[in-house]
Amino acid sequence: MPMKETSMMLRSAQTRMFVIIAALAVASISAAAQTPTATTAPPLDARLERLAAEIERHRIDQHAPGAAVAVVRGGELIFARGFGLANVDEKTAVTPETRFFIGSTTKAFTATLIGMLVDEGLMSWDDPVDKHLPYFKLAVDSKDPNDRATLRDLLSHRTGFPRMGVLTANGALSVEEILRQASQAEPLSPFRQRFHYSNEQYLAAGWAAAAAAGRPWDELTRSRILNPLGMTDTETSMSRARALPDLARGYTWHKETGTLEENVLSWIRSVDTIGPAGSISSTVLDMAKWVRFLLANGQVNGKPLIRAETLAETWTRQIAVNGQIGYGMGWMMREWRGQPMILHEGNVPGYSALVALLPKSELGIVLLVNQHASLLGGLAANIIPSILLGDAPAEAGREAGDLSPYLGRYVANFAAFSNEVFTVQKHEAGLALDIPSQMVYTLNPPDAEGRWQFALTDQIAVSFRRNDAGEVIALNLHQQGMTFEAMREGVEEKPEIDLARVQKYLGNYRSDTGLDITTFIQNQRMAIRIRGVQVFDLHPPDADGRWAARANPQIAVVFDESDTGVVTGLRFFRPAPVPVMTLTAAPRDTPALPTVAELMALLPAGQRRLQSAGAVRMTGTVRFPQSAASGRFQIVSAGDNRLRTDIDLGRLGAMRIAMNGDQGWLDSFSVLFMEIRGEMLEQMRLTNALALSGDWSRLYDSVTVLRQDKLDGKLVYVVELRKKGMPNVTLGVDAETGDVLGLQTTLLLPGIGGVPSRTRFEDYRVVDGVRLPFRHVESNDQSGRTVYEVERVEFDVEVDDGVFILRPSEPRP
Repeated sequence: MPMKETSMMLRSAQTRMFVIIAALAVASISAAAQTPTATTAPPLDARLERLAAEIERHRIDQHAPGAAVAVVRGGELIFARGFGLANVDEKTAVTPETRFFIGSTTKAFTATLIGMLVDEGLMSWDDPVDKHLPYFKLAVDSKDPNDRATLRDLLSHRTGFPRMGVLTANGALSVEEILRQASQAEPLSPFRQRFHYSNEQYLAAGWAAAAAAGRPWDELTRSRILNPLGMTDTETSMSRARALPDLARGYTWHKETGTLEENVLSWIRSVDTIGPAGSISSTVLDMAKWVRFLLANGQVNGKPLIRAETLAETWTRQIAVNGQIGYGMGWMMREWRGQPMILHEGNVPGYSALVALLPKSELGIVLLVNQHASLLGGLAANIIPSILLGDAPAEAGREAGDLSPYLGRYVANFAAFSNEVFTVQKHEAGLALDIPSQMVYTLNPPDAEGRWQFALTDQIAVSFRRNDAGEVIALNLHQQGMTFEAMREGVEEKPEIDLARVQKYLGNYRSDTGLDITTFIQNQRMAIRIRGVQVFDLHPPDADGRWAARANPQIAVVFDESDTGVVTGLRFFRPAPVPVMTLTAAPRDTPALPTVAELMALLPAGQRRLQSAGAVRMTGTVRFPQSAASGRFQIVSAGDNRLRTDIDLGRLGAMRIAMNGDQGWLDSFSVLFMEIRGEMLEQMRLTNALALSGDWSRLYDSVTVLRQDKLDGKLVYVVELRKKGMPNVTLGVDAETGDVLGLQTTLLLPGIGGVPSRTRFEDYRVVDGVRLPFRHVESNDQSGRTVYEVERVEFDVEVDDGVFILRPSEPRP
């Protein structure tokens, strides 16, 4: 199955931090504010030198070729410095005057520009967008037939439509054509209910502003913002900027090979197409002027360009990204140690950016990097305020004592993690936490409470639990006021309660609203799995029979029993004001689960042909409903290690992906060509539809039948597939036929990390003795659904070995 181009063109590096936050987040649980400890503040000069040393250390650690940083405090520029190289081959140093592409931090310019037009009465935040662009009218999913998407909805990513990158990737369509086609798209979520990041919605907002003011977006941005602020080194067009001599070269670091690759700028046209979402380039000195303007509540030299109240509206949460982070209009917002932090990151191939504001402290930060999907932005958003506002973490390099007791493997079975092995490893003089489905997180030295804060974010920390003998037996992950525990691999604690006595509570419980909770034994404790949410280990019951979650005692269950001691249901408690929910116990006379061999025996005898046949070719149609795009596809597979997928969307261009043994390639619309390596290549091998139609044990380290369940009304067995170092895969297998009907996993995507993904397999047919699904529906929150309708399957087709090798701009075979 092909990777999603729509998930790759314009990504915020910040999203990678959200992956772990979202994995741990529970609705209605808020983080406890952190109170800085009183310290004797070092002089500013000493703090700035510490800041420079930390940025340089992390730049080297993250393999970023170059970076530039500017800091504004109290309306003054207090720091501006370059680090590393703007051009690696020519050894050109980065300076504060070096130009970088700033990616999605452009969105705040667009939102502010619209705010200026709101002040003038030319627009309103709550204007339906089609008032200004009659040809752009999203078909929102709302119970009110009169609801229409407004400017506020577009600017806060709450329309229910995700990215539509296939419409803009190759730059073939005009803006009006893009917006007309987007108007034919299907929503992914109900209107104003979920956050779905979308560059195309900012394109529409920018063009609506142009229509209202009678001038193009780039001219408006220059005349209303750049010129008044004196941002003379800022450019709104990537095509013009690429020819300027002060532009840093962009690079990607490949951790699998330890190599740095310069990015080809072939993608620029596609980003220029969606200019209001991400086409600006600038220097940290110019961006510092932007930050001063924002911290001055929209004034330049005492003259307001926008009303303070209007600017503040862009910093007001319009929708939740997760339980901790919200989105306003062009900005994300979260708390930093008890005060609001307004920020946004940007990312285009080869470049990353951060703009962060702490208005209460009058502090503004700009960081520009010539590295794709760099983590430096997230690190800077935490490190710089810590150093300048008096509560910096301990200096890196300070020996934290003997680290050997902490090193090792810990098994995570909480939140979205299922038997995932976290590895604590030594990093320089400290520690790092390797989460295979995400990344390696550097940890700051421990604080007085023994918590090792993530260097990337102050919102997450790690601590360790010892047994009576002083041995480290568990890792605790602290986030959002909750504490999750991962036991050290091989450690088994004594039960806190007689496990035989709790057997009667084990099973499935369901509510009329669809909530599904499973109770089971984990880590020698009672645990609950909330379908679609996460897993919680429970404390033993108190005197009132309340089993509280170890992660957060406000989450609990109480079992209901009949007079004869039969368990009839449970009550599920969550933090106020969420009401208590009552669930009914499912029947407990469930038959024994089949073995994996018994499931395999359900398949036709000819199924093994998939492994013994030569090349298999599947052809048919493909649709992207959330982009109103369609075309044709061809998939050629030869065994488990050779795969080729071609998707032809006509005028929109083509996507090609190939795997040949330990090599893989992606050619996206002849705009972005990249090699696929490491975990992403392995995931291609493990999750393609043909591989899943055979014997799973040949590809995975372990295959476990977990339980019975229902999927679209059909009885299925839930099967978990595990492969060391890879995200787990959960299958829903038809109890009668053995067909794989559903798949859930964490999709690994370049520049973002892990994204939850779901696939349905439907319309099974037998072809030459082999049962195959003729309809595949892939879905994730980044790009929506992709629907493959198979028309023809051919076995033992003759193909040249070169089919499984891609090169840039190669014609389709």
